[in-house]
This record gives sequence, C-alpha cells and structure tokens, in this order.
Amino acid sequence: MKKNILHIGIQDFSEKMYPHFYEVTNHLKANFNLTYYYPTLASGSKLHTLSLRYSLVKTDLVFCVKRLKLLYSLLAVKKIIYNLYLLFGLLVENYKLNQQIREEKYKIEKILREGSFDGIIVQDLFNITLLPDLHSEKMKKYFWSTEIISQDHPWYQQGNLIKRLLIKSQKGLQAFDRIFIQDYNRAAVFDNQFNTHNIPKTYLPVSIGRNEQVANTRKIRENADTIVLSQFGSITPIRASLELIQEYQHCPENIKLYLKGNITPEIHEIITTVKNKPVTLGLSDSFNEMRQFISTIDIGFIGHNTKNINNHFYSMATGQYVELASQAIPVIVYGLEEFGDFVERQACGVTVNLKKPGDLLSAINRIMANYGDYSIASKRTFEKYYDLNHTIKPILSCIGA
Repeated sequence: MKKNILHIGIQDFSEKMYPHFYEVTNHLKANFNLTYYYPTLASGSKLHTLSLRYSLVKTDLVFCVKRLKLLYSLLAVKKIIYNLYLLFGLLVENYKLNQQIREEKYKIEKILREGSFDGIIVQDLFNITLLPDLHSEKMKKYFWSTEIISQDHPWYQQGNLIKRLLIKSQKGLQAFDRIFIQDYNRAAVFDNQFNTHNIPKTYLPVSIGRNEQVANTRKIRENADTIVLSQFGSITPIRASLELIQEYQHCPENIKLYLKGNITPEIHEIITTVKNKPVTLGLSDSFNEMRQFISTIDIGFIGHNTKNINNHFYSMATGQYVELASQAIPVIVYGLEEFGDFVERQACGVTVNLKKPGDLLSAINRIMANYGDYSIASKRTFEKYYDLNHTIKPILSCIGA
C-alpha cells in the first residue's frame, strides 16, 4: 500500500515551476499518495521585499533625523515626514502580510488535522515558519533544502525580518527526522548555520530525467559554419551578462549570442549601445519550448558575480547546467570557482576570466577544436551526477516507496 505523504512546496505545481521541482514531485506522485500544497508566501519573495524596504526607509529616516539635529534643514523635515508616511504604509503592509501568514498556518493545520499522513516533506526554510509544532507528530518529517540563506546571502544582509525568520526556522528544523540537500558541501554549510549535525542527510542534486533521443543525436560540431553561444534564465548583471555582452564584441560574425529569459532593464540598455548585438528572446512557456531552444545551442554560458556560500557550492545546485548537460552541450563558466573546477575536472567545458579582450573567443575556440570530446563528456557528466532516474532512488527509499 502506498504511503500518504504531504508535500509543502514553494511553487505552484505546473510546467511553469522549476523543472527539477516539477520532475521530483512527479516521481513522488508516482510512488506515494501525495498531497501537494503550495503556500502563496512560500518563496519568501514578499518577505524579502518587505524586509528590504523596511531597512532602506529606516536608514533614510535615521540619516534625516541626524541631519535635522545639525542643520535644522527644511528639506530634512520634509524627508522625515515623507519617510514616516512610507513607514506607515509598510506597517499596514506588514499587518496584511501577517494576516496572510496566519491564514496559511490555519490551512496547513487543517490539512494535517483532516488528513492521515505517514510523512511530510517541507521544502525550504520559509515554509517551516508556517508550520505548527511538529515535535509531537508521529509521522516522518523530511526537510528539503534548495537554497542556503547564509550570513553572506543578499537576503540576510538586507533586513532583520529575514534574520528573525531564519532563527524561527532553526528551532523548527530540530523536529525533522531527515534532511534532503544537494551534496555534502552544502550539507556542511547548512549544519554549521542551523546546528543540524545530528539529523541524517540524503543527497539530492539538482537533476532531471534523461532525454535519450536528444542526448544521442547531438552533432559533432568542430567544423560548424555558425556557432551558437547562449545564456538563458535570468539575464542580469549579477549573472555576468554585462561581461558576456562586452566580450561578445570581440567575437567574429560566425559566432551568434542568444540571451533568453528574464532580461533586466540594465541589460536591455547596454545592448542598445553595442555594435555586435546579441539576439534577445523572452521566457519559455513550457518545458518543451525551453528544451527545444536549448537543443539549438552549441555552447552554454553560466556566470555569476555574487560571491556567497549559496553560489560557491554550485556544481550540484545548478539547473541551467543540468539542462545543458542533458543535451550533451559543453559550457563556459565565469565567476564560479567550485563549479568551474568541477567542469574542468569532468572535461565538459572550460572556465574563463574575461579579464582581457578575446578571453571569451579563446574559450569558444578551445571547445570547438575538440567539440566531440566536450559533448561526450557533458553527456557522461549528466549520466553520472544529474540523471533523476538515479538521483531520486535514495529519496524514495528513505521515504519508503
């Protein structure tokens, strides 16, 4: 008989959710009687935005008060009044948010009260704050970690609200029987932050199902007339998109750069100023559309300018590379030291510094000179580390499929 499992997720269950989450949830649905619930606050984005706005208004208000004491400036008085007005609006918004949190808590308590569950899977830290006390619950409790919000994470640094929620999460985590996390490096960081050393871990890298048809039809591209380089997903300065566009100016005409996804205004603006313009495309509406686009790529680009623990231990937590590797596509890596080392060891791509003109072109030429080897290595890397048909087995075994 299949076990009854409650899954508290962080995205609405549909093809618009993160592919890894979608496919893992489908495996859970196939093996258990799964009840999936998505609290609308689960992603933490509203909490982060509110926390950041509080912090900015408070900083501005304190500055104006100090200025008023020194200069008795009319401008400072106006600024204080304006910020008090903003602060009042934030207090109202915070009240509404707390109301939503109470409603979500009630809904989850009702699901637990009315259902008969053998286990619960809680995804990410913000969902823990919405749960009742689970210490007395007899069902098995599994926490699924997908992002580390450490002290060097931008969310942690930009407001006290996030810090208070993390403290509350730490207390709630002690009720869990097991933690699912991408790998032992991220587990060590998580244990250090939340004192969860005594809770057993099961590793679940970001992974998706194998597409044999696509992976086996990858063409050897050493003598290609046109080379397609692409960055997809979030196209932002944080993801090194500016450096990529600037380096693209030193590439010949036979190299085409495609930027696909959520492109920020800063990137759109820089594109208007450059001579060698990349092709820009919007977000995909489905997994099939996204993967069809990826199948047209020769080389992927993954970069990051944010230096924190969450982005340092990246090799088992990157959905972008998993999609590339599933189609045997090599990658160029910038700004991600651990992931870059991993890619070089697996011989499935190259790292690049982008410190001087021509660095990107040299990396492209290096891959294209031995494209078949890099492509085969990419497929092999996917099969070894990212094939969900294998990576899901310890999770299913743990829960008792």
